[in-house]
Amino acid sequence: MMNLGPKALLQVAASVGFGVLFLLFMLPPRLTAEDRADAPAGGQEPAAVAAAPAPSAAGPGGEAERAALDAARNALGAETPAFLKGPYLQNGGPKRMTVMWESDVEARGMVEYGRTRETMTGFALAPLARKVQEVEIAGLRPETTYFYQVRVGRKLSDLQTFATYPEGAGKPYTMLVYGDSRSFPSTHAAIVRKMQAEDGLFFINTGDMVKVGSSYDAWRTEHFEPLGDMGARRVLWPVMGNHEANSPWYFTFFSVPGPGTENYYTFSVGDAKYVVVDSNLPLAAGSPQITWAEAEMKGSTAKWLIVIAHHPAYSTGDHGGYPLVQAALVPLLEKYRAALFFQGHDHNYERLEKNGVTYVTAGGGGARLRGATADAKDTPWSKKFAMAHHYCVVSIAPGAIEGVVKGTDGKEIDRFRIAR
Repeated sequence: MMNLGPKALLQVAASVGFGVLFLLFMLPPRLTAEDRADAPAGGQEPAAVAAAPAPSAAGPGGEAERAALDAARNALGAETPAFLKGPYLQNGGPKRMTVMWESDVEARGMVEYGRTRETMTGFALAPLARKVQEVEIAGLRPETTYFYQVRVGRKLSDLQTFATYPEGAGKPYTMLVYGDSRSFPSTHAAIVRKMQAEDGLFFINTGDMVKVGSSYDAWRTEHFEPLGDMGARRVLWPVMGNHEANSPWYFTFFSVPGPGTENYYTFSVGDAKYVVVDSNLPLAAGSPQITWAEAEMKGSTAKWLIVIAHHPAYSTGDHGGYPLVQAALVPLLEKYRAALFFQGHDHNYERLEKNGVTYVTAGGGGARLRGATADAKDTPWSKKFAMAHHYCVVSIAPGAIEGVVKGTDGKEIDRFRIAR
């Protein structure tokens, strides 16, 4: 679609009229590889949109900016749909943020944003009438908090905030990790309430967010409702679990910077590069995913390499370690000196250390807990095991990675430090 600044929008309107300007907004966006042209069958693939104009000043928006915002609002129509999900954040970065939502009817919408409540004159449009919408805001400032709201027709969401990421290395930050949050929404919600009180720039779920990935209702009751405002204020980076089962709803509700597929992807923040792997896909040497994963690890220049997958490499939990993960990923983790491997699937917490890699099972996000196997005591690289619902608070700095693991009662379960 056309990306026009506020003054340019007014110039167009003056020359062709607001009626024609409305038609300009109706043009479909120019699709790119990240617009996921290869979406799976079923579900509804959201319409991705490039950034629209940002506010030009820290003070109150100028006359041109506000007039352009009013014109965009008027072009949305008079519907008053209900929000079924969101708004929530995806695919964040130093200068961009993606906002998604679902409404009960197909409708066009927009994100209004600014650095203060009084300067929310920036906007990004979703010109197609869809239920699930995906709007990317570009041209943002690194390490900056923005206020935003979503407008669908005449319906306005609650006011929310998001923070952009640091640009480049050398900037410490904190992130949160948990997983296996399926099946018991009240437990999931209790963990989320504890996480919301933590200083976390974003959070990662190691997979199995719902019990049945193909169930539309499960995504509402087991995932989005327990998250509450957490997903509206911080980006969730998802991992495909076995219970998601490659469901079309997974691809509908999430947006990640995939290499042509969203099953696996990578992103970087500060001194860390994150490589997210789908352990449900073929993991044999030479398979597309493993070839891609090795190239990403080999090419990383970040101080810290962090890899995430649902199935565990090593575990003394009920499921135990997965031979395919051990065969395909462990050699790469060791060869390219990964600092951390986050995993789930076993419904417990465990920290294991082997050949320079720290393995953390973060599988206590809400599902029914399971204990250790009988031979746990005979595994010398298992340093800590807890049959407890939990989440991880992980601080990333140039000199060290520090993790604190907490239970639903707020008490510390484990603490670890990685320094190189």
